[in-house]
Amino acid sequence: MRIRCTNAWPPGWACSSGGAPGGRSRRAQRIQVIGVDFDPEVVRALQARGLPAHFGDGENADFLDSLPLRQASWVITTLPQWDSNRALLHALRGAGHTGHVAGCARDALHAHALAEAGVHPVFNPFDDAADHAARQLFPLIPRQGVS
Repeated sequence: MRIRCTNAWPPGWACSSGGAPGGRSRRAQRIQVIGVDFDPEVVRALQARGLPAHFGDGENADFLDSLPLRQASWVITTLPQWDSNRALLHALRGAGHTGHVAGCARDALHAHALAEAGVHPVFNPFDDAADHAARQLFPLIPRQGVS
């Protein structure tokens, strides 16, 4: 079981507001995913698409205690601020989670802080999107001679 703690950032990337591609692809691979968000509209939209989602705050230890964290092999956080992630990591330890934690960062400082806290892997969706776009575009651009 994998649990995602999100706040719908970045939209559509994680199990969140933009159509939940992460949740759908995981379900197709027969990996159980639970979405967590503090925006009730996002939770309703996910549930309307047939994806399991819970309304709650990933920093709230009491809420995390209500989730099956002991069985979760992975938690993926897309919380945008380091302070929020620090609170989440502390709450996960308190809830007995012993699995892996992956995360998203919006800049190098955030990525470094996550990595130092034991989060691995750490993704930067903006850098990853730019790399993906470059790989898609480069074959389409005619090569010019080097002078």
